[in-house]
Amino acid sequence: MLVAKNEKAIYDNAFGKSNLELNTPMQLNTVFQIGLITKQFTAVSILMLAEQGKLNIKDNIEKYFPEYASNWKDITIYHLLNHTLRIKNSTPVGGKGFVSRTDMTSTELIAYFKIKNIFLWF
Repeated sequence: MLVAKNEKAIYDNAFGKSNLELNTPMQLNTVFQIGLITKQFTAVSILMLAEQGKLNIKDNIEKYFPEYASNWKDITIYHLLNHTLRIKNSTPVGGKGFVSRTDMTSTELIAYFKIKNIFLWF
């Protein structure tokens, strides 16, 4: 919790548990994986770009990532927005060393998808 007045923090404290399963207490520097809650904001941003004519949701994503054309040739922005593409999960949660627990830049993450051929039709 943070309370600020005139852009200055006047109170900060952490309450509760950051992980109920492991009974881990919340701390001021606790980092949360927010990937699941950002999907809505990403989707709205994409739809706003489409409305402005800056992209088309029917575009294949290879248009934006041409170096991955062989892996992603049939995938459109529409598929990704509507979750109508089955994506193989190769980033299991849990345990040390899993990709889902590794900090990566956008470039590193896209390169990982290319190497692992994550987007698979099945």
